Amino acid sequence: MRTQEATELCVEAGLDFHLIDAEWQRDYMSPTEIDRTLALLHELESELNLILTINARHRAAFDTARDYSEVIAHHGNAGLCFVAGNPIYLSEEERHLDAKDRLMELVASSRHKLPSAPIFLGSEGLHDITITLSQKYSVVPFVLLDSSAQAKASSIRSKSKKETGVYCPCHLSADGDGSLIKAFGAYALRRRWVRKALRDRGLRVIDVKSQIANGGAVGPAALVLGDAIRELALCGESAAKKRLAVLSDSGVRYVALLLAEETAEEASNLEKLRSRFSS
Repeated sequence: MRTQEATELCVEAGLDFHLIDAEWQRDYMSPTEIDRTLALLHELESELNLILTINARHRAAFDTARDYSEVIAHHGNAGLCFVAGNPIYLSEEERHLDAKDRLMELVASSRHKLPSAPIFLGSEGLHDITITLSQKYSVVPFVLLDSSAQAKASSIRSKSKKETGVYCPCHLSADGDGSLIKAFGAYALRRRWVRKALRDRGLRVIDVKSQIANGGAVGPAALVLGDAIRELALCGESAAKKRLAVLSDSGVRYVALLLAEETAEEASNLEKLRSRFSS
């Protein structure tokens, strides 16, 4: 029900895609749930595409891709996104699986079954095969937003001659470091350079993680996390517009926004942002 509500929000905001991320294997939507959501889009007469993410290193990745492809082929208003997956969402066995080989096989088999459906690909740590797959199977590579996103997107685009995208955590109504850390503190801690910056300040990562879990962070930890999140996320409407304009100039054509919260204010800001770049 919450997924359908989020899908309706995407329709109301005039978005092109609703990207459903993949974290733990237990959280995947069932084919029946996907079928109902796609049927809802038909009822709403919406052109919104549902994009279903699959973590290539999950044990059930190939079965999930097969099941999803069957539903997508039936409805037509959906596509897939394949990622190598953050290790924190993998079992010990899955962490040792070869992400590159599995991604290549998943993309090839899915494109065969879905010749015209949109297929996206998370490119982090996979620069070479990203270019190969984008050229051969018309997939759209995504990079994660950080200080190097513009250079990475430009490099992929120049070598593959294909459009690129960027994955952006987003808090358009943020009112300070406190709200940013509450929303994206745990996300920032996944980055090795953020953890190093904390340790360089004499802070223990485990203590900072506990602070975030209890509602925030204080002192030097808050300063480090606040600066990191502003690099890793779109923070505030004005700053978001400027940053997206720079990315657009470098050839980025798709932006996946991870909203910090689903409120009326955030939805309104999202619509303004979409309107700014609709052309």
